[in-house]
Amino acid sequence: MAVISVSHTVILQVALAAILVLTAGCGRDVARSAVDSRPALLPVSASVVCRRTSFVRSATYYGRLEPVRMTALSFEFGGRLESVAIDEGSVVQSGSVVARLDTSILEAEKAVLLSRRAAESAVLDRLRKGERKEIIAAALAKVRRLESEVKLAASDRKRAEKVVAGGSISRSAYDQAVALHESAGFALEEARQRLDELKAGSREEDISAQVSRVASTDAELKLLDVRLSKSTLVSPFDAICVGRFHDEGDALLPGEVVLELNESDALQARFAVPAPQLPTASQASCVHVGNQRYATGDIVQVPRVDGRSRTVDVVIPLKTAPQERVLPGMVCTLDLEKRVEADCVELPLSALVASIRGLWSCYRLHESDSDPEIYDVEKFDVTPIHTDGDRVYVVSALPDQSLVVNDGVHKLSPGMRVRLAKMHR
Repeated sequence: MAVISVSHTVILQVALAAILVLTAGCGRDVARSAVDSRPALLPVSASVVCRRTSFVRSATYYGRLEPVRMTALSFEFGGRLESVAIDEGSVVQSGSVVARLDTSILEAEKAVLLSRRAAESAVLDRLRKGERKEIIAAALAKVRRLESEVKLAASDRKRAEKVVAGGSISRSAYDQAVALHESAGFALEEARQRLDELKAGSREEDISAQVSRVASTDAELKLLDVRLSKSTLVSPFDAICVGRFHDEGDALLPGEVVLELNESDALQARFAVPAPQLPTASQASCVHVGNQRYATGDIVQVPRVDGRSRTVDVVIPLKTAPQERVLPGMVCTLDLEKRVEADCVELPLSALVASIRGLWSCYRLHESDSDPEIYDVEKFDVTPIHTDGDRVYVVSALPDQSLVVNDGVHKLSPGMRVRLAKMHR
């Protein structure tokens, strides 16, 4: 009987211990359930936003590179192309001969004009020097001979007058003597005038006329020299050939383009900029070509508004090294800052949440009436007007100094209560 009593006692003690363990476990589960039943608040990060009357945005303008100087070389006169010294891609120095015309016809014409000028000059020299002294001496001798003949004819006339009255000679013989005397006198007068003419030399009018003939020939020679000089094309500046349009032997018309040259190692960028942006564009310090930045020279604004785009051309010289492969025609960009007048709010781009019908919204936080550490979520519709990739400017009815959720907006909904984990200003 004693053994049985001891066994019952042990069983009762074990059962009591089990009951105590179960009771303790249930108490802990009840306490844990009470703790877990409290509402869990989502922590959020928010920013204080301010209303603005304007903002500054970056505006990118696209342009193209072009040589500072370019030219299309052609001959002013037509002819057969004799030689072309360069080809596309050739680099030429200023003053180098690049093409020639056949000048054989011009050379022949020049030889003819030189011969004519020599003859005209000889005539002018003779007119200026007057007749040779031998010719003047011969004219003087003729005058003296005619004077003797006049004296002889006068003597014959006197004798005829004396004897004609007596009838010794016929009236016809007398008339003949008179005629010979008068004829000799006229011949003498002519010889004297000729002698005076020779002594006086050439007339000024004749000399002036001959001078004009020589000058006319000189002018023709000068014109021919000009045509000969223009039969050779030279490079007006250090350049590179970007176009060759004719080969040797082609018959060219006046003004027909033979070669196209661009100035080497001197480029400029041309942009079409709205007139309000001109003050900013005139202070640009660099131009982007691909991923490279290039410093600018003296910026020039073309004083003309394009009739279609209502823009003004801005020409910006580039400072490039000769070894840099920057070519005309490449696209370049110019970044300028532009102030936009608008009543707006600046938000982080991550604060936007898609709304219905393609609209956008953001979530504003305002303190709960029951607990200052708890915030209520309120939805505000916004209209984005500009973004730079990180920030966005929107038109909205958001009050100034509003607290706007800037991250994790996809986890929120209007009316939801959250806890503010971090606030940015």
